[in-house]
Amino acid sequence: MRYVCDLCLFIIVSYLWINDIVASEKGSKNDSVFIPTKEWQVVEKGTPIPKGLHVRHNFQTGITEAKLMEPSEKEISDNDEMRKSVALHPDAENLKPSEINDGQIQHDDRTLKISGEELKTELKKIKSNKTPFARKPKRARFQSFDELKKEYENINFGPSTDVDLLGIFIEQFDTHRTAITSGSLDAKEIKDIMDILGQLEYLVHDIDNGLEFTRFGGLMKVIHPCLNGTIEEIKCEALHVLGAAVQSNPKVKEIALESEFVPIILRMLTKHGTSKLMDRCIYALGSLVRNYPAAQKALLSHGGLEIFSQVLADGPISAQKRIMNLVNDLIIERENLNEIEDLERRNLKVQEYTDVELEGKIVQHKLCSQLSSLLVKTIQNEVKIEFNAQDHDLLEAIYECVLTAGNICKLEFKQSEEEILAALHSISALYKSLGLKLRSDDDDLLRHLLRLVEKTKQTIFDKLHDEL
Repeated sequence: MRYVCDLCLFIIVSYLWINDIVASEKGSKNDSVFIPTKEWQVVEKGTPIPKGLHVRHNFQTGITEAKLMEPSEKEISDNDEMRKSVALHPDAENLKPSEINDGQIQHDDRTLKISGEELKTELKKIKSNKTPFARKPKRARFQSFDELKKEYENINFGPSTDVDLLGIFIEQFDTHRTAITSGSLDAKEIKDIMDILGQLEYLVHDIDNGLEFTRFGGLMKVIHPCLNGTIEEIKCEALHVLGAAVQSNPKVKEIALESEFVPIILRMLTKHGTSKLMDRCIYALGSLVRNYPAAQKALLSHGGLEIFSQVLADGPISAQKRIMNLVNDLIIERENLNEIEDLERRNLKVQEYTDVELEGKIVQHKLCSQLSSLLVKTIQNEVKIEFNAQDHDLLEAIYECVLTAGNICKLEFKQSEEEILAALHSISALYKSLGLKLRSDDDDLLRHLLRLVEKTKQTIFDKLHDEL
């Protein structure tokens, strides 16, 4: 017990002794002022050193010395002080150096000090606060499949493929189908239908789209109602869609043939509608029967060549040209069979075309005589008015068709030989009188027509053409 009391007394005495020493040191502080010069001077212990001096201390001897700075050193020191000030006070970047030097930015050591308790308090606040930058848990960054599905269902995505578009247009057309067949359409409905047909025509040019169109039932759901309607402009556009769908598309041709579109189109031709409607009929029919013997057989069996002959007799010029071009193409198809290298395939094709009997039907249904009559009549009209752009387009189509059908129609042409030759001589004289300069490299239209005339004379009537 006594030992404990002695220890406590020792601690108290030691504490008082240490405080007395510290107090005496503080009291012994040298109140003298150090006056610096350009030379090093010893600074007495306890003497305050003014700012802006160059100070050095020798740790071995304990002597401290100071002197005034050189001008260059002072400038560097001032800049360092300025940078420190700006770093502590960011707003000082916008102040002028004079403002900084004048002490407008005051260093307050108290603002840089914080107690341990205050620091703990601030850290607790940071941990408890939910700042907007806090990282969310990983699971919150992902959505479930059902949530995603619901969001995507609410987004109005447009159709991404041609097939989607075909389905949409056919569905849109279906809302007008009853009104089309009944003829109770207003102007807006007609415009909507024409827009739908125009979009379909653009799409079905592609072979795959044409197939999808037929798989959707487009031929019967769209084309058939339009052709059975009463609005001519809708019929014309529907024929345009049909022609685009079957062109160079064998599978669609087959479906169109099975759907009886050949007789439907031929019936429309017999009614002698407008020139535009007849042109569209021949366009759709030609797209269907070209390079397809089965469709050509249907064309002949439903009286197609008889209808063609009637159009050549009194139809509009544009329809006459289209028919002659179609007949010309059908004949050339047969001539090109010999170019098929594979013998088995060639024999198969020859048999298919032989079953059609096109050549005999051309003669039987008087297409040859209609061609010769149209040739003479058109030439006479051309000579009478000297030169007509519309007539010479028609004449070019006649020349080509007469030349192609020459072997088929040779006997019929011979029966009108005198009349045909007279017409050919007169048109030849007309072309020459127009000042045509015959040069071997001349590709002028008149020269081309003159060559056709001379070739017709030679091929059909075995007459030598004039030397060019």
